[in-house]
Amino acid sequence: MVISINSIQNVQLPKKIAFKSSQEPAPVFNPAETANLNGVDALASYNSAFINKSELYIPLLKPIPMPRDINSVDGEKIYNSKGKLECVVKETKDKKYVYFETGKNELRLNVIKKQTGLVELEQAEYKDENGNLQTWLMNYDSQGREEAHADYYNYELKSKGITKYNKDGLREQHIEMFDDGTYIVYSGCNNKNYDINGNLTYENIYKQKPDGAIVKEIKYANGKPFSTEVKETTGEFIEEYSNYLKDPNLQRSECPEFISSIDNIEGEKTYFSNGQIESVKTPDGKIYERTFDGRCIILTDGNKTITFENTIDRNRKCCVIEEDLGNATKQTHYFDIDNNKRGNVSYTKGNISKFVYFNEDGNPTSYEESDLSKEKFEEKLIFGIDFAPNGSVINVYHNYDER
Repeated sequence: MVISINSIQNVQLPKKIAFKSSQEPAPVFNPAETANLNGVDALASYNSAFINKSELYIPLLKPIPMPRDINSVDGEKIYNSKGKLECVVKETKDKKYVYFETGKNELRLNVIKKQTGLVELEQAEYKDENGNLQTWLMNYDSQGREEAHADYYNYELKSKGITKYNKDGLREQHIEMFDDGTYIVYSGCNNKNYDINGNLTYENIYKQKPDGAIVKEIKYANGKPFSTEVKETTGEFIEEYSNYLKDPNLQRSECPEFISSIDNIEGEKTYFSNGQIESVKTPDGKIYERTFDGRCIILTDGNKTITFENTIDRNRKCCVIEEDLGNATKQTHYFDIDNNKRGNVSYTKGNISKFVYFNEDGNPTSYEESDLSKEKFEEKLIFGIDFAPNGSVINVYHNYDER
C-alpha cells in the first residue's frame, strides 16, 4: 500500500487587498523587522539591491535514469500479501535504491543512506496527458531536512532551489532559480526578485498586525527603487463571515496519540514477502496497516481511517483523520504532530467542500468553500475569507487572483 499525504502548507498571504492603498516615496526598510532572517551575512545580502551570484549558488541535481516498469529493476522484489509488487530494492555498499509506483503513470525512487537510514534523495517521474515526461528531485541534508530540489521537463531543467537553515534549525531562506536565469529569494513571508545578472527588480515585504496586515511592493531599476506601493488592511468583525467558523462540522477534534509501529499489536497478521508485518486485525475489528517503507501506519476503525505518517522532511510527524459520514459526506482533520494546533479541517458533502486552516497558535487563518464538480482549478473556488490573528476579517475573495 502506498499512501501519499500532502504536507501542511503555509497559509497563502493576500496578494491583493482592497482596504487601503497609497503611493509613497521609496522608504528605507529594516530587514530585521520585516524579514525572518538570522545572521549578519544573511541580513546584509537581503538588504542589498545587488546580490553576488555566488550567494545564489544552487547545486544541480541530475535525474537518475528510471525504467518505465519497476519489474525490470534488478533487485529484491517485495510483494504484499495479495501478491502485488510494492517495491524493488537495489543495494550498493553504502546505499539502498527503492523503486515504487504511486500512480498509473508515476514512478518514484528513494535513495537511502545505510549508515543513517535516512532518505538523501527523492525522485518522481510521471508523464502528463500529452506524453511529456516531468521529473522532480529533492535532496535532504544529514538531519533529514529538505535542502536542494530541481524540476525537469523532458529532462530539460525548468527550475531549481535550495533551502537554508539558521543555527536553531529553522528555515531561514529559500532561493529559487528559473530556466530564464532569474531568481527569487524568500525570507519568511517576504521575497526579492533578481534578474539574470543579480540585480534586484522587485521586492515584497509583508508584516502582520493583530488586526490586519501591511504589504509593501517595491520596484527597482538599476539598483534603485522607483515605485513603492503600500497596501494596509485593518480587519473588522463581520458576523456573517465569522459565523462560518462556528460551523459544527468544522470544529477541530483531539489529536490522537501517535502510532509509529504495529509490531506489538496482537491480532491476525499478514506479511510482506520480506517478512515484515503488513497488517494486523484485532479481535474488536480494527485494522492496522503498514506501508512497505514503514513511514505510514493506517488505522481503520469502522467508517473512520487514521493515517500516522513520519514525513521524509526532518522526519516530521503528521496525522490525518478521515471519517465517512454517509450520504456522500466526509470530514477530514489534519494535524502537525510537532505542533498539533496547526493544521486544517475539511467537510465535504456532495460536490461542496468547506475548509478551515489553523495556525501554530490554533487560530483560524482562512476559510474556503469550493465546488468540486468544476473541472478547472481556478473555477472550483466559490469564495474564501482571510482572518487576522484577532479573528477579524481582512479579505474576502471569489477567485484566487483576489487573494
